[in-house]
Amino acid sequence: MQENKVVPGISFSKKRGEIMVFRSTIQALSEPEYIRFLMNMEKGCLAVQACDKKTVDCFRVPEYDPKEWTF
Repeated sequence: MQENKVVPGISFSKKRGEIMVFRSTIQALSEPEYIRFLMNMEKGCLAVQACDKKTVDCFRVPEYDPKEWTF
């Protein structure tokens, strides 16, 4: 039997022009109120970091309500 693992991740939608941060990523960051993206162009890396509201280029994490999330 295969074990289902939940892994943090990010998804990019070119068609919709969106970056979607997985719920598992938010949970791995201990449910922050704000996050920001860090990019290292030389290494080709992208990271998501929990941060404060005062941090430059931060985004508010919406409150999770399973009734509003449809797949």
